[in-house]
Amino acid sequence: MTASQVTAQEHGRRTISIALCTYDGMPYVVDQVRSILEQTMPPDEVVLADDGSADGTVDAVREAVRAAGGADVRLRVVEAADAPLGVAANFERAIAACSGDLILLADQDDVWRPHKIERLVRELDSDPSAVLVASNARLVGPGGEPLGRDLFGTLGAGVDELRSLSGPEALAVLLRGNVLPGMTFLFVRALADRALPIPPSWPHDSWLAVVAATAAGLRVVDDVLVDYRQHGRNVVGVQERTPGYLLRRLVRSTPTAHAKSDRMRALLARLPELDEGHGSHREEVRGSLAFHVRRARLRRSRLLRAGPVARLVLVGSYTRYARNGRLDAVRDLLATGPV
Repeated sequence: MTASQVTAQEHGRRTISIALCTYDGMPYVVDQVRSILEQTMPPDEVVLADDGSADGTVDAVREAVRAAGGADVRLRVVEAADAPLGVAANFERAIAACSGDLILLADQDDVWRPHKIERLVRELDSDPSAVLVASNARLVGPGGEPLGRDLFGTLGAGVDELRSLSGPEALAVLLRGNVLPGMTFLFVRALADRALPIPPSWPHDSWLAVVAATAAGLRVVDDVLVDYRQHGRNVVGVQERTPGYLLRRLVRSTPTAHAKSDRMRALLARLPELDEGHGSHREEVRGSLAFHVRRARLRRSRLLRAGPVARLVLVGSYTRYARNGRLDAVRDLLATGPV
């Protein structure tokens, strides 16, 4: 450990865990592990949950920790399940295995800036009500070459939306669509205790952000703290919102209404234990559920969709509950199949 690194005792005796999830993570996982071990505020443990890799990922992580002289960082390997769990369930078991007071999520193919943990801890400490802090990221190519774009800009998340995510409107914004990937998160142990188990219908990072928002504890910083690698094998990648991309989105049939309805039902079922006295949360979730149920019932015929979509536009439902507002109304009209 270098003189510039901050020990657990120096940041209030809180311990820090990294939940690292992998599946055939070679060759990028070694860079990810090195960037974790070289933090100015290093973690106390790395919990590796591998989902059945066949490319030597687990051995490579062990060797990377050994080669870095990570005697001060404990590596814990969670044994693979009998069958692959998938991303969300794998992260759930990694989070459950973490013993730290603070937890960060790590994908297998990114690279963290050296001050990432320190910056997020500082932001968390600046606000006693904060329970989860997320950041921006830089998009890079397979070899780490900058692509000239950041995450928030690529997703179309503007200043007003980011500000809302740190305020009382956070839940409403997240229900429209999540722009905060888990590999930028730092959160407190208490949030994990509240959030687990993760409903099967929810992505792990979207669920954690929503649970933080129900407690008015979500905070977002626009600092770039991660190099988010785009390499063609990403489980969830990011595409630039070019005119061509938006046009393809308008006419492509990618059903989402049923999935979002299932998420709202799962959130409603858990809301009594999550809600911190914010009565508006239930009405917001119910409104979102009703909107997506109506979308799921739209007819396959474009002509027969026109009336129901127009009514939802007129009452403001697309503006309130859809990620892209009226653009999503146009998409629902033009989609080649179910929405």
